Amino acid sequence: MIALSDTDAAQAELLSCLPADATSIPANMRTADGRADGRRFAIYRNNLNSSLHRALEQRYPVTRRLVGDEFFAFVAAQFTAQHRPTSPLMFSYGEAFPSFLGDVEAARHLAYLPDVARLEWLLGEAYHAADAVILQIADLQALDLADAAVLATIAKHPASRLLASSHPVGSIWIAHQDETVAPLTERGSQNVLLTRREEAVSLTFLSDAEMGFASALLDGRGLEDAAMAAFEADSSFDFGATLLRLTEAGALTLTN
Repeated sequence: MIALSDTDAAQAELLSCLPADATSIPANMRTADGRADGRRFAIYRNNLNSSLHRALEQRYPVTRRLVGDEFFAFVAAQFTAQHRPTSPLMFSYGEAFPSFLGDVEAARHLAYLPDVARLEWLLGEAYHAADAVILQIADLQALDLADAAVLATIAKHPASRLLASSHPVGSIWIAHQDETVAPLTERGSQNVLLTRREEAVSLTFLSDAEMGFASALLDGRGLEDAAMAAFEADSSFDFGATLLRLTEAGALTLTN
């Protein structure tokens, strides 16, 4: 067994006292005359919980808008009490929030809500992903796509993300970018591709065949293998048109 250092033990004690519903305070949180300083620690605890709440608000603005400020605050308080940050980078906090929403009984009638939150999480991932040169249409036209070695150089851009949902989550998110939300006409499932150009993340809707190809590619399979998998799933799959769509969306890069 590895023994904790005094510093590690103090940090572990601090973390155990931070949840909003915790009643204890760290042993070293004392006033000048040696009394337990619960008031000072309560301020620290409240500041942290407020910061986590703000982080969720900033990461999930459409989700918040869909349920309203009061309900979002209620759910966020539950989530932050159960999920503490594991990184000092606040934009990395809240990944489990979409799944958490799916278990909230009072939100079960909003079946689309967890996937809207997943889309918002992926938007943040795409925005903060590593940089890479985006494959352009002119670049694609200059390549010999009949050469397997050339195909092997085409890969997903680090910022590309995919979400397959049984709800029109992309359309829901787009509609809530305006102050006045227009009535939603879309119904049913949507496959959403997220890509980033010049620090702006955009959404592209894909067919099931395009989604199958893009999923294989983003899972790390080579372009040729991804195309073969798409053909096996759907004999009408159009490799050239799909490759063009992904290139236009900025989903691809060249590995060398």
